[in-house]
Amino acid sequence: MKKTVNNYDDYADDIAQSNQEGTNRAHLYIEKPAMYEALPDVSDKHILCVGCGTGEECDHMASMGAVVTGIDISRRSIEIARKRFESTKFEIMDMSELHYQDNSFDLVYSSLTIHYAEYLEQVLKEIFRVLKPGGNLIFSTLHPIKWGSEVRRDAKEERKKSFVLGYDSFVEPSHVYGDYLHTKQITQKPEGYPVISYWNRPISEYLRIIKEVGFNLVDFIEPSPVSELKSMDIDYWEIQSKIPQFMIFKLAK
Repeated sequence: MKKTVNNYDDYADDIAQSNQEGTNRAHLYIEKPAMYEALPDVSDKHILCVGCGTGEECDHMASMGAVVTGIDISRRSIEIARKRFESTKFEIMDMSELHYQDNSFDLVYSSLTIHYAEYLEQVLKEIFRVLKPGGNLIFSTLHPIKWGSEVRRDAKEERKKSFVLGYDSFVEPSHVYGDYLHTKQITQKPEGYPVISYWNRPISEYLRIIKEVGFNLVDFIEPSPVSELKSMDIDYWEIQSKIPQFMIFKLAK
């Protein structure tokens, strides 16, 4: 985790620029539209944004009338957020140890951050604690259908790769591609991002922990891309329309 934090500190300025320019297609055309659509009416609601990065989503919710607090473990990301969005409160904080009183927030929002937690139950317990009764947690994470797949890369062109999940019984012993059912840590370098380590879990593991912590499942979303992506990159749109890259949980206390 410490290495991932340091890498995000080093890349925070580049990520902020990418967010401003809208160059991350997966975020801009798949994950963010679905996360924003999942939001209830947030006017005058107190929202905690866990893993706020450089603050763009906090600003979006503040523009909808919410009172937003953003936290992130990356010091440089918080420095950038504070400079860009001066009216929003930002704090450097570990999501597994929230420095807030019980029942402090109406909504906790977390975009593509939960999967960095090795001890997911501890993080969800902390979020449950700071949520008001009846409050919601909305979080997105990586879908194990894709991220549990075996990655096969082109030897000549690094950007060309295949994600394979399944098995081949025409050989003996059968060859299995990927691993959906086991929780495991993966280290990689996404395009435009630093080297990161995250935890890939089957959906059943998320559901088990969610239930044990005490949350009720309100909705489960496997977002597909918005229509604008089709005219920009038909091949990418075709893949993302059939194989989920992300999943979103909407929970209630």
